[in-house]
Amino acid sequence: MQEEFKKKDKEQKIEKRFVSDEIGEKYKEWKNRNIIFITSPTGSGKSYFILHIFLKWAIKNNMRILYLVNRRILKMQLEEELENVEEELCRESSDWKVKCTLNEYINIKTYQSIEKEIKGKEPKNLLYYLDFFSCVIYDECHYFYADSNFNTNTELSYSVLRKVFDNKLQIYVSATPEEMIEEVDKFVKEEQRESEGKMSYEQIFVCPPNERKREYSISADYGYISLEIFENIEDLAHLIKRNGSDKKDKWLIFVDSIERGKDLRKRLLTKNDSEEEKKIINEKDVIFLDAKYDENDDSKESVNEIVNEEFSSRKVVISTAVMDNGVSFKDFNLTNIVIMADTREMFLQMLGRKRTDGGKVKLYICKQNVEHFRKRKMYTENILKCYERHRNTLRKLDKPYCLVSNPYYLYSYVETLFINTKETFYSTEWKQQDILNEILEDTVSSQYIRKFCYSLGGIITLNSLAIKKYLKLKLFYKDMIEKMENDEYAFVKQQADWLGVSHDKVEVVIEESSIDELSKNRERLENAIKEVLGDSMTREENIEWKLKIWKPLLYFLSRDKDFKDGEEDAIKKNDRTISDKIFERCMTQAGLPYVLKIKRGSEQKGIVTLYTIKKID
Repeated sequence: MQEEFKKKDKEQKIEKRFVSDEIGEKYKEWKNRNIIFITSPTGSGKSYFILHIFLKWAIKNNMRILYLVNRRILKMQLEEELENVEEELCRESSDWKVKCTLNEYINIKTYQSIEKEIKGKEPKNLLYYLDFFSCVIYDECHYFYADSNFNTNTELSYSVLRKVFDNKLQIYVSATPEEMIEEVDKFVKEEQRESEGKMSYEQIFVCPPNERKREYSISADYGYISLEIFENIEDLAHLIKRNGSDKKDKWLIFVDSIERGKDLRKRLLTKNDSEEEKKIINEKDVIFLDAKYDENDDSKESVNEIVNEEFSSRKVVISTAVMDNGVSFKDFNLTNIVIMADTREMFLQMLGRKRTDGGKVKLYICKQNVEHFRKRKMYTENILKCYERHRNTLRKLDKPYCLVSNPYYLYSYVETLFINTKETFYSTEWKQQDILNEILEDTVSSQYIRKFCYSLGGIITLNSLAIKKYLKLKLFYKDMIEKMENDEYAFVKQQADWLGVSHDKVEVVIEESSIDELSKNRERLENAIKEVLGDSMTREENIEWKLKIWKPLLYFLSRDKDFKDGEEDAIKKNDRTISDKIFERCMTQAGLPYVLKIKRGSEQKGIVTLYTIKKID
């Protein structure tokens, strides 16, 4: 598959700029205390540069590299690639295996494993281990910020690693590192302020503050993307089914929750009687992957295929953020990507899973409605309110391990870590009691607190990156709500902006989508009408039919100039029939030739009211 992929690149004469082109041989100038940022999109050779160029130079210079990643799947892929590197080294040097093995020079670990060891019984052993390395690579470094609101330990690993490797070479790698660049800039400025007049030998002679950070960047080109818009999961399921007859076209779908992923899979496998969806997608064609993929044999097998072959034999792969970065799909038949994400970094990371091959890719983005953002905003505000209640306390309990005065010496580091943790605990034990009470006594508040706190040495500790993210999300949701009140396609335009798509081009996509949306809703409504055409429905049957088709009904009713919010509730309620007047207005907007006739009966006389839809000649 890889050879075929490279051959296709050559045939199509795809011009790409790679990390190795941007950096050249400048890596040979990197030294202790340098902080390197490599910003480039998927497929630009970040991993290739590190494993095939920088690593070989590091080996010659007796350097040892700690390569950190944010997903187990990515770790597996990199370990596979290391086998290719070892084969190269064996070809280049016949006595390579006699002299040493590759793991003496590079170790690949997940950030989560580092966090677990820091919080374990013997963090001292971890610090001895980290001291073995002369360079750390923070691959997918946006992890510290992006994952902070569902893994609050991210700042723990970031703070400790930054201190341990402060006088060593640090390399940050990501397609979306903006937030971490901001964090490092803040740290470097603070360091410069604190060190004025008392700079260390390393700061004066090895790497002065003004030479500390270096950046290398390659801009992304999304010209291969063709934008499409969908309304919701139901709309997406219909869309995939209508394309189900084409066995070649594959789908990679990123959902924003486990529930939504399971719902989509269920809808795809549910039989539908409409002509265009009669060809059912087979169960073996669809796989849903989440963080617990290794607990299911089918999911585990599918992940191993993606890791080893860099493609999936499944027609439809549905995934949560477990595959949002690091993993590559090299598959010409993967021509459809669906993304449901609220943030720029996650959106672009998900898009980057498909390696460019010269072909066009249809990117389906969710239109979303204003209610989606209202719910997200309310949830975010509740978390921030919970934080505000305990803000002063958390500031006093904040990061006891950061009180280390001399982290360069590991014995001092470990001893100071525990001394300060212990002293901080006894001096502030009473201050965290309110937080503990809330965690133990209030289930809802407990969930909120776990979104921005973690524990260390018996002390509740704040992840400030999580709070930073929630504050930005709150502003983002507020902005989206305000824009969507005047423009229902505001979120579509925002996503297009993340891709650098021009406003004129987006307007064309929206116009085409609106026409397509109208025809799809019209078709669904007419198909539903044909199912009951000419039949007499009781009141209960009328309600049942209405609830089955309420979305297209509401779509057309809302286009009427006399539409009122209360009418939306009437359409959705399960105790109200659809009236002849409402039905007539829907038919007018849909341009359909049907009328609802009502033959009213008397309940007192036991005569049932009947509802019949008839075609107008």
